[in-house]
Amino acid sequence: MYYYTLVVLAYATFLLDNFNVRNKEKYSCLFAYVFFSVIFFISSFRYEVGSDYPGYKEIFEYDDPIEPLFALLIKAVKYIGGNYEVFVAIIFIFSFGLKLFVFRKLAFRKGFYLSMMLFCSFYYIAYEMNAIRQGLAMSLTLLAVYYAYMRKKIKYITVCLLASFIHYTAFCFIPFYPLLNIKLKKIHIVGICLLCVLLSMNQIFNIFMDMASMYLGDSAMGDRILAYGENGDASSNVLFSSGTLRRLFFFGLIIYSIDKIEVTERLKQIILWGAFLSIVTYLLFSQIGYFSIRLSAYYRIIECIWLSYFPFIFKNHRSQMIVIAFFFLYSILQVSSALMLEDNGLLPIRTIVFEDL
Repeated sequence: MYYYTLVVLAYATFLLDNFNVRNKEKYSCLFAYVFFSVIFFISSFRYEVGSDYPGYKEIFEYDDPIEPLFALLIKAVKYIGGNYEVFVAIIFIFSFGLKLFVFRKLAFRKGFYLSMMLFCSFYYIAYEMNAIRQGLAMSLTLLAVYYAYMRKKIKYITVCLLASFIHYTAFCFIPFYPLLNIKLKKIHIVGICLLCVLLSMNQIFNIFMDMASMYLGDSAMGDRILAYGENGDASSNVLFSSGTLRRLFFFGLIIYSIDKIEVTERLKQIILWGAFLSIVTYLLFSQIGYFSIRLSAYYRIIECIWLSYFPFIFKNHRSQMIVIAFFFLYSILQVSSALMLEDNGLLPIRTIVFEDL
């Protein structure tokens, strides 16, 4: 129930913030307090939750090879006398805190809890409770989005490089800033997406793997990229899956609404390019599902910012309610899909204080 509860709390807080309810400020503050208290307590003090938990524990305890900046964070926690549970708490607080900062800065104030609802339905489960290293790298690339919005190029590049030395896949985010100066046309978007499908069907991923092997050789980055292709569990083709349909549906909504949402032109470019690069990366490397999902995640998370604006393009109150209810149900289904994955390690919820919540 925990993961569903977060979505329900975010949804309820949004409703209290935006609709006429008696004592709404009082109840809104109460729901927000409960939401953040629960998510910080469970996430910071969790114990053996998530399929990646034992793997990162082994890395922490035995100094297994890992990206240099992540290894430095491990050494820093050990230096101050912290154990693995302390390390998990520090990573979560820093990672989640950065995401909150960017959502507060870029999301629509009235729709902030819609951003949190969508975030908790997938990104929180996948990258805060499981893939914590990529979750931290994603927080830094999201911070880079904020710097791109503010046109602070040096800070953008610095943060992207930091993210890349936490998780090598974050290198794919570096081109985002210069691309924002290019206006996307719908005919080009459709054409490139179709080209990506054709390339994927013709196994472009194998060519990519050969190039990685040739140019990166036996480097740590090369070994990590090649490991994705050699992992049997990661090799499922997701091109013709329900997940692809969901992504295309979201992408279509973003294209439809991008000229209607009331934001600056710079933020419109960020949302559109984020959605475009997310779907292009996903389609291009869909031959290896795990790889395409992980690589596209850096761009896909920008949709959380978009959702905070989307319902408000409809001036009719009833239409707004229907759209908001739809995304609430969508978020519930996202949680259900995540929990149905085999060996996800997400349940039961255990903490160092209480067991099997």
